[in-house]
Amino acid sequence: MRAIIGRLERVEVQMQPALEAMRKAAVPEGPPTVEVLRANLARMGIEQGPHESLAETTARAMGVSCQELRQQLMMRAGS
Repeated sequence: MRAIIGRLERVEVQMQPALEAMRKAAVPEGPPTVEVLRANLARMGIEQGPHESLAETTARAMGVSCQELRQQLMMRAGS
């Protein structure tokens, strides 16, 4: 059992640089995605209303209901 634990510890040390690189790659640099989406919608002339969620604004821009937008997103996410 100690041999297995020792091997696992060595593999963990060897894989540490790769894990760190993956963690850094998972966090995009630059403005948050929400702000990018909001800016893209604004460039298209679609402003978010004062009592409207970003999802509602996006659905309105696409000409679909919020439920349809959610279904499309879930389909694309594989859920």
